[in-house]
Amino acid sequence: MSQVVSQVNDNEIEPMDAAKLRLAFDEYEKVFDDPPEKIQECTGDQISCMNHLNQSGSNPFVDFAVWKPLQQRLIKQAILRGTIIGVDGQMRPVEMKGPANIEAWNECFTVCRSAWIMLKMISLGKIENYRTLINYYAKMYGEQLWPLLYQTEVHNRAENWERTRRRGERELAKAKLNGTTHDFDPAKPWDWVIAQTTSSPDAIMFWKRELEDPAQ
Repeated sequence: MSQVVSQVNDNEIEPMDAAKLRLAFDEYEKVFDDPPEKIQECTGDQISCMNHLNQSGSNPFVDFAVWKPLQQRLIKQAILRGTIIGVDGQMRPVEMKGPANIEAWNECFTVCRSAWIMLKMISLGKIENYRTLINYYAKMYGEQLWPLLYQTEVHNRAENWERTRRRGERELAKAKLNGTTHDFDPAKPWDWVIAQTTSSPDAIMFWKRELEDPAQ
C-alpha cells in the first residue's frame, strides 16, 4: 500500500477480483450516468486499497503524494515549496512531497471521489462540499500558502476525520442510552464526519486554529 495509499503503510493486500471491480464501476455509472474519464478513473490497485480501508473500518485517508490520477503515476514526485507551521508553532519555508497546487490536488481528490462513490462509502454531495471548502481557501490564500493549506487539509483527513468519527460513536451511544436519536450512522460514518469537519462549529474552530490564524 506504500505505493498507492500512504508512503508509510507497507501492508500488502489481495486485489479485488474482476467481478467486484465491475460492480464498483457500475456503481459509479449509477451516480454519474457515464463511466469515469481517464483522469477520474481509479486503477485496480487504488480501488482495491480503498476497499481494504473500507472493509477494515479504517479512515479512508490516502496520501496525495502517492495517490494520483492514472497518467500521473509515473511522473517524478512533485515538490511543494512554500510556508507551513513548524513544530514550534512558527511559520517556516519548506519543501515537501505532494500536489504542487490546488489544480493537482483537485485531480488527486477526483480519483479519491471515484473510489468513495464506487464503494458507496461517501455521498457525492458531502464529497463536493469538502472540495468546495478546500478550493475556497486555495483561492483566498494563493500559491505561497498552498503548502500550509495542504498541510492542514492532510491533518484534517488523516487525524481530524478519525477523531470526529470517535466523537460520533460516543454521541450515538449516549443518545441510545437517553432514548434519543443521532444522525451518526456507524454503517456509513463518513458522511456525518465530513459534514462535521466542513461546516459545523467544530469545523469552524479547526480551520481557524490550523489555517486562518497562522495565515494572517
